[in-house]
Amino acid sequence: MSKKHLEISTYINRIDNSLLKRKLLLLAVVCCSTVILFSGCKSDRKASDDTITTSNQVVDNEATEDNQVSDSTSTKNDPVINSETAETNATATITPVESNPVEATSSVEENGNKEGMLLFTELSKYQYIFCSGVGAWQTILTIYEDGTFSGYYNDSDMGDIGEEYPNGTNYSCIFDGKFTTPKRVNDYTYSMTIEAISLVNEAGTEEIVEGIRYIYSEPYGLENAKEIYIYTTKAPIKELPEGFRNWAGYMGLNDVNEEYLPFYGLYNVETECGFTSFEIVEEDPGADIIAEVEEIEKQYEIMNDRLANEGLSQSKMNILAKEIYILWDDEINKIWGYLKDSLDKDTMDQLTTAQREWIKRKESEVNKAGSKYEGGSIQPMIEYITAAELTRDRVYELIEYLR
Repeated sequence: MSKKHLEISTYINRIDNSLLKRKLLLLAVVCCSTVILFSGCKSDRKASDDTITTSNQVVDNEATEDNQVSDSTSTKNDPVINSETAETNATATITPVESNPVEATSSVEENGNKEGMLLFTELSKYQYIFCSGVGAWQTILTIYEDGTFSGYYNDSDMGDIGEEYPNGTNYSCIFDGKFTTPKRVNDYTYSMTIEAISLVNEAGTEEIVEGIRYIYSEPYGLENAKEIYIYTTKAPIKELPEGFRNWAGYMGLNDVNEEYLPFYGLYNVETECGFTSFEIVEEDPGADIIAEVEEIEKQYEIMNDRLANEGLSQSKMNILAKEIYILWDDEINKIWGYLKDSLDKDTMDQLTTAQREWIKRKESEVNKAGSKYEGGSIQPMIEYITAAELTRDRVYELIEYLR
């Protein structure tokens, strides 16, 4: 082979080798691409499989819940029910709830007691009076928030005299006690009784003080009180018993203008005695009595003027002097009742001691003044006038405790 042919052959071999290398390289690239592509497809398929699995689980769960709801509904609506279950359910349905009658009664009583105590609070704002209507006698009653009470009864008969009591006779009773808790009867009536009562002086006893015979009695209007009705301001007057209306100023229903009772009333059912009431002015508890003393002072001046200027006979002057004394004596007794209701125990005890000393001094001065005219027709007038002046002065001393 020539050199030229050898060079050509070598060149061809190089080309063939180069082509072979390119073919091999291309084949390698194709193979790699195929492997990569195959791997990617496999990965996508796995991801797709995972997604389907998750979706199936959700569907399966929802289906399970649906089945549970469906099963529950089916069981609920299924007419075929287990007999034991049905019996239990039926028993639970018809078994009544047990109640405790003792607890129910206790609750009612407790509410009733609260209502009664609230009523006492309202009643304590008023003072109750049982009287003849013309001021001859009266029973004054005060009720407190806890159901306790105090009061006094007073009546005077200056014409009932004797050798040892020339100044007349006085009937009185000072008392205190406690009511039971009021119980409702209807919309405007409550009922209570007297739980306890005590008298300062034993009923039926008597004593003579300053020429006056004091006869101590029961508290008129409250004696033999087996049941006491409380009438509120909602009480229709025409529906109240005649026994109460007669004392309260409503005897003739045709003349009644009010439809309802304008005050609180108390009615002793047994004795048919009725108490009316008036509101207590708490700001100045002594205002009423002070105003009353002012009115009595005016009466006293008129009576004193008659005694001095009308030229009366001695017997008439004696009678007029006695009336002047009674005027102030009644007032001092009334003030004493007010003081008992308003002063504390220690102050009242001290005042009682002082009052007893004053009574002794008054008796001494009256006797001394009368002794100058002993046996004369003027002696009674002198004694009455002296007693009236001393009592008048004492009235003004006592009302200072109410200011």
